[in-house]
Amino acid sequence: MALSEVTNPFEYFQNASGDALENGKIYLGTYGLDPVSNPKTAYFDAAMTVTASQPIRTANGSPSLSGSAKKIYTDVLYSITIKDAADVVVFSSLYEGQDSTAADLSVLSYSDLDALTSSDIAVGQTVFLQELGVVCTRVASGAEHTTPTGALGFTFGGNTLTAEMFGCVAGNTTDYAVQLQEWADAVYARGYCRAVAIGETDLFWTCIC
Repeated sequence: MALSEVTNPFEYFQNASGDALENGKIYLGTYGLDPVSNPKTAYFDAAMTVTASQPIRTANGSPSLSGSAKKIYTDVLYSITIKDAADVVVFSSLYEGQDSTAADLSVLSYSDLDALTSSDIAVGQTVFLQELGVVCTRVASGAEHTTPTGALGFTFGGNTLTAEMFGCVAGNTTDYAVQLQEWADAVYARGYCRAVAIGETDLFWTCIC
């Protein structure tokens, strides 16, 4: 006889004492920003027909709508803050949603990525960059994007436009105002949502929409 594992179909949240979070408040927001002041649209169904007003309240530890336990759906990348009935923060994270478990390493910021050495990560291994929500893959130095120190090279998840494609040379003191404007215009023309500058001329863009 084949067996199936029986699991709880709904998320279960606890208070600071480990008990079911009753009448708690769940805030979902823009990735990397405070979810209370930067809310992101959430839904109670995958078809996105029932909007979840925030804060989303809990009953018996689960998100609730009119007393019934519900699942919550939102964008792949989001921030979250959970408070109890007295508005005390139980949990808060600015970086959630991206599955970083498949990456070999996880770092918070680009400066942390830049600090990595060959003893930390080998060519072909991956790093989850939390502040951008992308997975980077280490490549041979000089290929694709290279960190400002020139120590390691990485490719970045999602589409990438580098300033080097428009004639900039990393570490060069030349004035690249024209080339950088062309790069920025190309980013804008494609409808990309964020451009990230690294150093003065060593730039890359990656989509985190």
